[in-house]
Amino acid sequence: MRRAFIKQGDQTTAGGWVMEGIEDMEHEGTPLSFIFAKVWCPACNAEGYILPHADSAREDFQIMTHFPALEFDICACKCDPRPLIIASQHDMTT
Repeated sequence: MRRAFIKQGDQTTAGGWVMEGIEDMEHEGTPLSFIFAKVWCPACNAEGYILPHADSAREDFQIMTHFPALEFDICACKCDPRPLIIASQHDMTT
């Protein structure tokens, strides 16, 4: 299954958003995000971070020393169950 890259500002299934991206690595002017990037979650009023989805194989490539965040990766915040990250674009995939 192809998965879209996550960008800074993309949302979670709980209404949160990705706060960090990789400087100088952009898609249509918005930085791509990465594993362990900060995520704000208004549902639990806490800052979390992106974890890779357990059911998916992670590519062996890195972008400027970071593993890219992909659609359906997990927001590790205080919510249970943990929200998923939803890509705002689907033309840049792996």
